[in-house]
Amino acid sequence: MKILSFVFLFFCVLQTVQTQQLRDAYKTASTSEKEALGFMELTQHIDSSAVHQAYLGAAFALKAKFGKNKIQNLREAKTQIEKAVERKPQNIEIRMIRLSVQESLPAIAGYGKAIKQDRVFIAANLSKVENEGLKKYLQGFIANSKSFSSEEKSLLLQL
Repeated sequence: MKILSFVFLFFCVLQTVQTQQLRDAYKTASTSEKEALGFMELTQHIDSSAVHQAYLGAAFALKAKFGKNKIQNLREAKTQIEKAVERKPQNIEIRMIRLSVQESLPAIAGYGKAIKQDRVFIAANLSKVENEGLKKYLQGFIANSKSFSSEEKSLLLQL
């Protein structure tokens, strides 16, 4: 029985997508429908962490961009991302995910009220990020973001 439990646990761990895999896939997920589908597939095997919940919300936003049921998928994207922010409001990666989704949507979608708040939060907290991989990931986002000014970008990219 112990062996069976171990085998089951081993396969569950293998199926759980790691955060780094989500980050890597998210970087290119909006470039094509194929990339978006790959990212959406990854989100089917995530754990219940707040960061993974935010990535799930981003996947729904991509479904809205490339698929059918745009309004329904946008609602689910917003729900998942906002729940993640409520769970971990001080998590800079969740704030980056929300900002990236809000930046990518047209104003008519009605999901852009936290852009300034998230931009300010990220700028104020980037220097506190100890994980170098996460910091580089966030800096990559900042470099391509339309929410940060050129001055902010040059300061934040040197941290």
